Amino acid sequence: MNTGKIIAQFYEKPPRVTILKKLLAIIWQNRRQWLLGVFIIFMLLLFLDLNRRIGELYTLTNQRDQMRTQVQNLQATERALHKQIAYATSESAVEEWAREDNNLSQSGDKVIIPLPQPGYTVVPTIQPTPTMVVLENWQVWSLLFFGDRSRP
Repeated sequence: MNTGKIIAQFYEKPPRVTILKKLLAIIWQNRRQWLLGVFIIFMLLLFLDLNRRIGELYTLTNQRDQMRTQVQNLQATERALHKQIAYATSESAVEEWAREDNNLSQSGDKVIIPLPQPGYTVVPTIQPTPTMVVLENWQVWSLLFFGDRSRP
């Protein structure tokens, strides 16, 4: 009968309070190890976050440098356009346009128009008009994969 009581006690579920007390006692006995483990986990998470922030800083720094370069290029373009506008609205630009492009003259100027020699005929230059070559679909794909075979 003694074995029956021992077996019954073995299979009885201990109350939760005793399990919790035992667990807390084990933790209290090994508190240095637990604190060291918690500290190591905390430091690991801290270093992972630091690594993420350093990567983000690197990315943002590169983007800032690219933006600065773009801004400097755009400012240089703006300065060049302001110079062109200033020149285009000046009197000298208007006079240059009138004399060179439109063959206009001022009062008091003597206009000289060179004439060809007698008997000289102007030979017209004929410019061929380019024609578009229409290729079949298979020819397009052949050129794409194999290239132009007529070239060495």
